[in-house]
Amino acid sequence: MLAPFLSLKDRYFSSKRHPERPHLTSSTHAPHMTISTPLGPIGMLICWDLAFPEAFRELIAGGAKIIIIPTFWTLADCSPYGLSLNPRSEALFLETALTARAFENTCAVVFVNAGGSQGSKDSPYAGLSRVTVPFLGALGDETKDTHEEAMSIVQLDMQLVEEAERQYKVREDMAGEDWHYEYRHGRPDRGAKL
Repeated sequence: MLAPFLSLKDRYFSSKRHPERPHLTSSTHAPHMTISTPLGPIGMLICWDLAFPEAFRELIAGGAKIIIIPTFWTLADCSPYGLSLNPRSEALFLETALTARAFENTCAVVFVNAGGSQGSKDSPYAGLSRVTVPFLGALGDETKDTHEEAMSIVQLDMQLVEEAERQYKVREDMAGEDWHYEYRHGRPDRGAKL
């Protein structure tokens, strides 16, 4: 979908990884970039970036109104303790975080995840691919509530995103001179307290 609109300068940098941490490295301080498309400004995050509201804020500050998140998230990504309390804990996280990010950023979130059989402990696919928007929540009837491999074609009315911004004024607040939520957290090894 995005390939025709990307150039070498449109690189994606992921800031965080979850189960992949032992195998991959972060782009560290490279900024998340917004990509201009005929659909409007789009941002991209990958997988565990979903857990960080700051990543979304960086993209919407750059004008993104649609944020796409490709991932390979499974139900087994949770710790044994969490799974003992709720075997669908990761699904709960995904459903909740995707809805929150759409509302708190007045944007559409396109979450594309692997789906498939739940037949073995080694492949507990989470699925749950969806487009999440303010006011309505999850769209994508064929995929939003299932772990199965499937595809949804979703009509996205961007007027809904504009109405959400008129309602919640998130971008307006961020652009104001009295915006006071600067990023204040740092790393403990640099003197910050978490």
